[in-house]
Amino acid sequence: MTRLRSAAVLLVGLLTMPASALGVPSAFGPSRPIATVAARAVQADMNARDSAIVGWTRPGAGAGVEVAFRPAQGPFGRPVSVGPGRLEGIALAERGARGVVIRRIDNEVRATYVNRVRVIDDELIRVRLVSGVSARVLGVRITADGSGFLAVALGSRDEWRLQTFRRSGGRWERVGDDLVLPGRSQAQAAMDSAGGLSVAWVDDTATVGDATVEVARRPSGSDAWTTPVVLASVPFDEGRAFTTSIATNDQGD
Repeated sequence: MTRLRSAAVLLVGLLTMPASALGVPSAFGPSRPIATVAARAVQADMNARDSAIVGWTRPGAGAGVEVAFRPAQGPFGRPVSVGPGRLEGIALAERGARGVVIRRIDNEVRATYVNRVRVIDDELIRVRLVSGVSARVLGVRITADGSGFLAVALGSRDEWRLQTFRRSGGRWERVGDDLVLPGRSQAQAAMDSAGGLSVAWVDDTATVGDATVEVARRPSGSDAWTTPVVLASVPFDEGRAFTTSIATNDQGD
């Protein structure tokens, strides 16, 4: 939980900076810029050792993804160019200064591994993308042993299908059952260190009555999802603009 909360604090620092400057809270004082860019889709992550990574999409001519690292108790380094595409997800390894950047380039989803100064590897994730279908990365994590977990939702107007992938032995492979996510509102996912996955979403597809906030879990080592649980009801009109958020600790709570 500490890791997720720290990342949220880091994002607050980013979002409160002027539009022309990308900045983060310093451990020794107020926020300071780390890049002067027209940044979009800013994301961040921190690990338990207090290292951090920030990524963003640079629009316009020469568009692409950039990241910057901060070692524990140190300043952010110079931005590293990851490559073309749009930033979809980012995660920092539980140990060391290595991160993974999930980016979409046309109909491909790629996992690019970076350290403090350069790109060190790049892998294609076999997410099947077809015309008219959107893809949203709901969560990504790198564990201490170098394994990775990724949750991607594919869909269109009223229904999304959650697919999950695991990296082991240098390859990303699809694992477990898919989960149907009815509704237009964006879901959110959280992963524990063993690969257990929890997902929250809003189902606003009912023709009468309220929209519902629902959650389901797939424990580590299992292919099957638990039966979705309704946590709350929200007025239908509000449900269409409702945003969910979910967090888990390493024990899956």
